[in-house]
Amino acid sequence: VGLAFIACDSTSQSDSEIQSTDTVATEAESKTVEDKAPEQVAPDLATTPSRFPIKNPLPDWPEKPNNTAGKLFPFDEAVRVSDLVDFRQQLYEATKRKNVEHLLQIIAPQIKCSFGGDSGKEDFVRMWQLDSLAAQSGIWQELEMVLSFGGAFIDPDNKLFIAPYQSVIDDFSDPFSEGVIIGTDVRLREQPSTNSKVLDALSWDKVSIDYENNDKEETIGSETHYWQKINTAKGQTGYIWRKYLGYSAGYRAAFEKRGEQWKMVSFLAGD
Repeated sequence: VGLAFIACDSTSQSDSEIQSTDTVATEAESKTVEDKAPEQVAPDLATTPSRFPIKNPLPDWPEKPNNTAGKLFPFDEAVRVSDLVDFRQQLYEATKRKNVEHLLQIIAPQIKCSFGGDSGKEDFVRMWQLDSLAAQSGIWQELEMVLSFGGAFIDPDNKLFIAPYQSVIDDFSDPFSEGVIIGTDVRLREQPSTNSKVLDALSWDKVSIDYENNDKEETIGSETHYWQKINTAKGQTGYIWRKYLGYSAGYRAAFEKRGEQWKMVSFLAGD
């Protein structure tokens, strides 16, 4: 299981590495971030998660992969189960609103948080600072990306779903050294900077990852990410903004239907 990302990189100069296409609209793209504190957690959480009007629909990916040579396109098997589609959409809306209460209502009591033994709501809250710095927590950015890129069921009864799609494909021989460009027309740059020369525009390309000289980060719109050095199948070497690199050791989530409710039973990265 592995990771996710989105978006694109326009050919005109701007302070964003993104161009509006049929990919997901992110905070960095729209620059209309609702910069407010998340709703506070109620002392006694209701058993039914809160519901929100749909203002940010999830992208509509095909149910089955449609890959071509060197390309790994998103797919989404969740369309088979309508209540999972609704559950995920509501979680996505809550994520955009930074709604802590909703998030804590849908996670399993013993949610797995890491490969180091962390599990349960208490560890989840501590790891993501939801009790102290919830508005600044990295969970919102990571969860938004995980939810945005489909996924697949890993059981015959369609009750255990893994997201994003990069987490369930078998195209990576190594979870750390190979990845995929998550988006359309993502700029490959000569140096780790938006002011650097553009070498190519990549779309859903399978790439190899080079971990040397990757300590430069940059803020575009409302988001800050490191630049990642990569090698393409055409033999090019350059940098992309790491938001647009998916690899199987990145953050992923598992959603399981327990009784009549879906729960997030794991949210972790690594291998």
